[in-house]
Amino acid sequence: MERPPELDPATQFKDLYEREYRSVYRTVRAMVFDSSLAEDLAQEAFVRAYRSRDRYRPTGPVGALLHRTTAHVTL
Repeated sequence: MERPPELDPATQFKDLYEREYRSVYRTVRAMVFDSSLAEDLAQEAFVRAYRSRDRYRPTGPVGALLHRTTAHVTL
């Protein structure tokens, strides 16, 4: 299976959101066991990622950075 191309958060944030939202939500949902809270926390993770999108430096996959942000928001 071929990996999808990396997305640049500074210019392709909408595509990043659409590609990663379900995965981010599942991660949060597994941590908090509450679907409403999970939706709120997933949105907050994307808000933080969006606010810092111009500072993103491709040292690793953007999905990994997003999931790390998600874990920090959830904790």
